Amino acid sequence: MAGLKTRCEMREKAGCSSVATVDIGDLIKGTEIPLGPYGAIMEQNLGQGFEIPEASGEASCDTIAASFGEPADVTANVADLRDVDLKLYTVYRPACMREGESYPVITWGNGTCGQTEGYGPLLRYVASHGYIVVAANSRYTGGNGAMTKALDLAESLNADESSVYYQRLDLEKIGAMGHSQGGMATITAARDPRIDSLIIWNGGSDASKPFLAVSGDYDIGNPTAAGLKSAVEASSQPSAWLFYHMVPQTGSVSGHLTLMNQPERVVEVTVAWWDYQLKGDMAARDFFVGDSCGLCNKDAEYEYGVNNLP
Repeated sequence: MAGLKTRCEMREKAGCSSVATVDIGDLIKGTEIPLGPYGAIMEQNLGQGFEIPEASGEASCDTIAASFGEPADVTANVADLRDVDLKLYTVYRPACMREGESYPVITWGNGTCGQTEGYGPLLRYVASHGYIVVAANSRYTGGNGAMTKALDLAESLNADESSVYYQRLDLEKIGAMGHSQGGMATITAARDPRIDSLIIWNGGSDASKPFLAVSGDYDIGNPTAAGLKSAVEASSQPSAWLFYHMVPQTGSVSGHLTLMNQPERVVEVTVAWWDYQLKGDMAARDFFVGDSCGLCNKDAEYEYGVNNLP
C-alpha cells in the first residue's frame, strides 16, 4: 500500500556524518529507522524522454486498494497521487556523494496500484548505504518494461555532464527488486544482461539470476514457508528465501505488505543482500551463509533457507 509518510532530515549540505531518520508515520507510530552513513535524498518526476506508457488498469486502482482490507486512512493514502507523474521516475540517492565514488544502481518496481513513496522508508535506507535507486512511478510494471527503461534513464543520467549523477553510477553493478506485480516484473527484467542479482518481494520464487525471494504469513502468492522453500530450492540459480512470521493482521493479506507496514524488519537484510551481491562484502555474506548466519535460527520471527549460495 502506498502513502506511508516519510521524513528525511539529511540535507546535502549537512555532511556525511549527520544522523538522519525515517519516520514511518501513522501506521507504525513512534518507529524510526536510522539511515546509513550517506543519508538519503528523494527526487521525484525525473526522466523526461524516457516516459512509460500509462496503463489502462490505473482507473481501477481505488477498487483494488480497497480490496486489501486495510484501514480506511491507508486506502485513502493509496488513492492520493501527491503530484506523482506515473509516466516518470523517482530516484533515491545518497545525500552526500563523496568525491571519486560511484554507486551501484538498483531498479525498483511497484506493486499493483502501489506508489513509490509507499516504499520510501526501505528505498531511502538502501540509498543511505551507498546505492542509487531508480524507481519507475508506474503502478502497473508487469508488462511495460518500466524496470529496464529505468536503467536506460540511469545510463543517460550518468553520461550527462550537467547532472548531479554524472559519472556517479556504477553501471557494472546493477540489481533489481520489486514488490508483488513489481516482483514479477523483476523476474522479467532479470533477462536484461545489465542486471546481476534480484530481490523478489511477494511476487515469485524463481528467476534467471541469483535472487532472494521474500514472503510471509497471509501472503497472496506464497502463503506458506514450506511452499516457498520448495519452490526456491528447485531453482537452478544461487538463491535464498525468507518467510516472515509475527505479521500483524491489519487486513486480509497483511503478509503481502510486510515491507510497507513493517519496513524496520526488512531494511537490514535488503542492504546486506546488495552488499553481498553487488559489492562482494564478505561480512554481508555471513548474514546469509553458514550455520550461524545472521538470518539463521530465528524461526519465531521468520524462516530462512539457502539454495547453493556461494
